[in-house]
Amino acid sequence: MIKFKTSPGYTRILILAAFFASAILCAGPADQAEVKKETAGEIVFPEIKGWKLVRDYPVYYPDNLWDYINGAADAYLSYLFIDLHIAEYVHEDGTIIKAEVYNHNAPEYAFGIYSMERSPEYHFQEFGIQGYAEPSLVHFITRNYYVKVTTNSSGEEIGEFVPLVARKVAECLGDPGPLPESLEFFPETGKVAHSEKFIADNFLGHDFMHRVFTTDYKAGDEEFILFLMHKDSPEECMKILESYYKFTGQNARIEEGTHTINDRYNGTIYMIWEKTNIWGVMNVKNPGTGKKFLDLMETIIYP
Repeated sequence: MIKFKTSPGYTRILILAAFFASAILCAGPADQAEVKKETAGEIVFPEIKGWKLVRDYPVYYPDNLWDYINGAADAYLSYLFIDLHIAEYVHEDGTIIKAEVYNHNAPEYAFGIYSMERSPEYHFQEFGIQGYAEPSLVHFITRNYYVKVTTNSSGEEIGEFVPLVARKVAECLGDPGPLPESLEFFPETGKVAHSEKFIADNFLGHDFMHRVFTTDYKAGDEEFILFLMHKDSPEECMKILESYYKFTGQNARIEEGTHTINDRYNGTIYMIWEKTNIWGVMNVKNPGTGKKFLDLMETIIYP
């Protein structure tokens, strides 16, 4: 069985933002005359002085998420979406700040859908366990929640305020927890920062590969992807390889060790199966580079 290690756990705030921040609290009993909390189930939104907190949206569930995000709903459902809670902060000038809290079955699924919607080029800051701020929006994850805070205005003042709302929503959602432990088994050497992903289903387009972590790498002029699957038993790993070889039409002995898969859609995939884990590399030109990184990964998984 793989042994997981315990992971170790807006710098600029304008005067106007500081004023607003002083009005945002997750209230205790002594504060409730000035500051209140709105709750929908376990979701808590702070009430902000000077802004009207509106809860006109229904709570969305798997059977009606399409009513809110249309075609994107299928992707969220594949990441074990549970429900969506929405609050709006409305200013008298018509500006609206919206906070959306997507609740997923487990932290890795919240990370997964978040990872599919973010890019390594975004401006990452400390929101929840991980998040980023772009003009007029903040997206972040905290525990099993994927949170989006956005505004319909691009004005400078409101742009400063959005991160503050995001931080207070994150605070009200509690301890953010760690990133998925499987990410610790990817080598730091050559890693592209913030490129990690969690693929819930149909990795590489194959329905026999699911729950896969991936990370992008650069080594010299090589750009490639490392991936990791952790299963409950060696038999599950064997079935994955059996299905893959059946797909490619290759004749191979299915046993623990190194496997070279000639995938007609994804190129040559190098994989290692050991105990309850399969890890591999794709898009690598030089097999020697692939072997180096797979061996390095093995020393982290099985030190």
